[in-house]
Amino acid sequence: PKATGCGATFVAGSVFLDSMTAGQAATVAARVREHAAIRGLLDRSVIISSWGGAIREAGKATASAFPHRERRILVQVMCYWSTELQAATNSPTMLYEIINTYPSFADWLVNLDPNLVYQNRFGAYLRPQMWAAGWLQQTLSLLKRGTERLRAYSNYENTALDTPHHWFGESLPRLRAIKRSLDPQNVFLSKLGAEPVALLSAAAPARVLFGYVPLWLPLPIEAALQQ
Repeated sequence: PKATGCGATFVAGSVFLDSMTAGQAATVAARVREHAAIRGLLDRSVIISSWGGAIREAGKATASAFPHRERRILVQVMCYWSTELQAATNSPTMLYEIINTYPSFADWLVNLDPNLVYQNRFGAYLRPQMWAAGWLQQTLSLLKRGTERLRAYSNYENTALDTPHHWFGESLPRLRAIKRSLDPQNVFLSKLGAEPVALLSAAAPARVLFGYVPLWLPLPIEAALQQ
């Protein structure tokens, strides 16, 4: 198909687990296979990695900067969409072209939350990030168990959230002290910085982490994906 450029824009998240049931794995796999008609326009993937071995040999969580060595499973979830869909966030003409070119996408769109498309006097615009972020959050929520404390891989740190313990665990106070000493201005943007920048502000577009979304929390990412 024409729209084979998936990966132009994406949302991603992760969660560490100590165990996963066969039912959970099957449910997550089924969600990746959903909506086959829109593959190539809006795709999804889940990576399930088994941890252990040398990763665990460092000992306790505070033995290094990485606090999740004792976890057994890492689940990474991604949802990404084509350059055509991203262009439709700014171009009504592109949205209409996609709908006319891919009837299956038009059928899929009709059954979605109306918030996925917004209208103004210039025309209709697509917001694929809204659907992608919701899909991501729902998929990760299938893996959460009761009151289990959330843990996430540091590559998916979300600087817009005040939840750095998800990524840095018990190492957070020590890492923040190092951050204050070596990077007091938070040039290398991280939640380890004392006063993170308001990332979703249009005034600081270069400092937005485009690919990363919150876990288990509301998703105010629209501004971050504006071009």
